[in-house]
Amino acid sequence: TWYMMQNLARHLRDAGRPGHIINIVADIWRGMPDAAHTCAA
Repeated sequence: TWYMMQNLARHLRDAGRPGHIINIVADIWRGMPDAAHTCAA
């Protein structure tokens, strides 16, 4: 994910386009009802 975000940031910068990067992560330590497949991954 880190390398992908770096590549995207360079691409946006070189194209002169503003952008936002939003990372979404799973918090498996507090439990996630109905998301066992995400926790297992």
